[in-house]
Amino acid sequence: MNHFRVRIFSAALVLALMASELAFAPARAQSPPATTFWFAGTRLIFDSPVALDGDVAVAVRDSGLQRLLARVGASISYEPQQRYIVITSADRRIISFTVGDARYAVAGVVASASFAPFFDGNDVIVPLYAIARALYVQPIAAGGDTVFEPQIGALDVRPDGRRTIVTLHAATALKYVKTSETPERLSVTFSGVGSALSPNRHIGGGIDDVDVAVSGPVKNPASTVTITAPKGAQHLIAVTASPYDFTAVFGPPGVALDLDAPSPNAASGVSGTSGGMAAGGPAAAGAPVAAAPPSATPPLVASPLPAAPGGQPPPAVATVPQTEATPQSGAASVTGVAVDVRSDGGLDVRLSIDGTATYDWHRLRDGRWYLDVADSKLRGPARDERPISPAVESVRVRQIGSPDAPVVRVAFTLHGDRRVDVTPADGSLTLSVANADDNDLARTGNGQIGGATVASSSAQSPAGPPLAPIAPQPETTPWKFGPPAADGNRTIVIDPGHGGDDAGTAHNGLVEKELTLAISLRLRTLLTQAGWNVRLTRETDIDPVSPELLSAFAGDGRPNSSDRAYLQTRCDVANASNARLFISIHVNYADATSVRGTTFYYTKPQDVPLAQALERSVIPVAGTQDDGVVKSNLYVTKHTNMPAVLIETGFISNPGDVRLLADRNFLQTFAAGIAAGVKAYAGALPAMSSKTDQ
Repeated sequence: MNHFRVRIFSAALVLALMASELAFAPARAQSPPATTFWFAGTRLIFDSPVALDGDVAVAVRDSGLQRLLARVGASISYEPQQRYIVITSADRRIISFTVGDARYAVAGVVASASFAPFFDGNDVIVPLYAIARALYVQPIAAGGDTVFEPQIGALDVRPDGRRTIVTLHAATALKYVKTSETPERLSVTFSGVGSALSPNRHIGGGIDDVDVAVSGPVKNPASTVTITAPKGAQHLIAVTASPYDFTAVFGPPGVALDLDAPSPNAASGVSGTSGGMAAGGPAAAGAPVAAAPPSATPPLVASPLPAAPGGQPPPAVATVPQTEATPQSGAASVTGVAVDVRSDGGLDVRLSIDGTATYDWHRLRDGRWYLDVADSKLRGPARDERPISPAVESVRVRQIGSPDAPVVRVAFTLHGDRRVDVTPADGSLTLSVANADDNDLARTGNGQIGGATVASSSAQSPAGPPLAPIAPQPETTPWKFGPPAADGNRTIVIDPGHGGDDAGTAHNGLVEKELTLAISLRLRTLLTQAGWNVRLTRETDIDPVSPELLSAFAGDGRPNSSDRAYLQTRCDVANASNARLFISIHVNYADATSVRGTTFYYTKPQDVPLAQALERSVIPVAGTQDDGVVKSNLYVTKHTNMPAVLIETGFISNPGDVRLLADRNFLQTFAAGIAAGVKAYAGALPAMSSKTDQ
């Protein structure tokens, strides 16, 4: 886990902002909240929270907010140029805020916060409680504390032929036991979560009633959900795509209830987690439920969000189905790609798709536009074409992602702000580029091919942002990079994260400080063989820092002096040697084991070409999920003078990433990908200078 620079904003600054015309928040209560925050039994510390209008104002980059999002499997993207903040929840809902507007959208449905997000220098301040509630986490006052209670936030009931599928969505991974059971009635108790659902709900059709009872203290609640179907029905607890979901299938005798292949461990007698499956026949109260690997289960129709402050419930959220299990193979197939230049100069790309898949598309600011078809495989060669078209410079079609999460990407380099239309149909998806600029550019959109076909887009104040928001990129970011001007500098500094007493994160038999050093040593060998002068910030199990630097930082009156001293030491190695590049290696962690992938973090505009070159070289060979190039205020990328990138190689908490990280061949391959990215970015090795070891 990487060290984050602490972002501070004070109550005085908030007052000053709200007193100016630039402030968007109403000027009412402004003071540090007189409370201690807790989540799932752990204290949650925010950098500088400010009480404001019944909510708490925090910076987007506040480390406490980042920890809360990680605990619930959510991610946040802030793009200042667009003035909006996009949060992606674990169940793939999109929550979007706009600076200066108290309204926000949850899966396209508008709700209202108690104050509008507003700028604080280069950062933006957001309403913490509103974000928490949208993520199924309810802030609850308990004495002098505020407890962020994870909850079961949505109930989906969907008829599916003669059977009925019932799904619960929660803020965190669900752990449960069956407390009572008959063929037509199932009662399950979930530990560690409360509920935002109504206590009693009559459904009708294939389900008679759903009853919910919450017990236990607010810091450790339990929710018991009882589902009753018509007499004579049977049921099955099904495999789910996410540990945050629980699904049960009900139907009359003789109807197949399996949504996927049955689990071989159905009678193993271990406690259940969401994603587990067990036979739905009679069982004794408290009988444990077997766990099984996840599969794909589509989201259905969500129930209303928790009530907002003041008791006014926000509108119900209608969740568009975004994932669907495909027959047998589990992944859709892109079986054909046709590229045609129209007589008007425009261009059509038609994808033939076998199966059901979701897609999302993004328009960047440098003429690039791309669409990703999730959970899909390209059944044919990749394409890299330069059609004779005044609308499009190039078209590329390729397979990206990882073996267990394949993605087919179609990328355009456009001649200007050309209009691009996405048209889903039965068995195909057509991308049409017009030979004309569009004055009302949508930046993002998403939809589904197969089943109920849905498409949506979002402009500057999106009602439906992308399924997976991308990081903001500078307007000058190129699509392809030529070598930078040769400056004779042959030095690259590699920073193996953590070390010594700072182990980083340690899970599943792996330790971050050991993995980062192993990759860095391999990378040094490869770069040295290529002719570079390579320096490591550490070559052994130490966390390098001098007593003088520790003393100097301890006396500057700023927080986190020890962390800053250790991180500044690493920056000093690069700055003192006037290095050409700085690359920091880390391993990530999240409480949700489903979170995975490789991320390339940058801070300065000059970092972006390096980050993108590394991404393009590492992901295809590493086979990890591409979590993208992301702007962040990390200390080591901010305080180095040269292009710098921090790479989170994978998640030590995700079983798939752990299998890779435990493989020495993967560590070598990952290092080779970074070396290839350095070559792609820097071009030919600069000529040897008359000076030694620059």
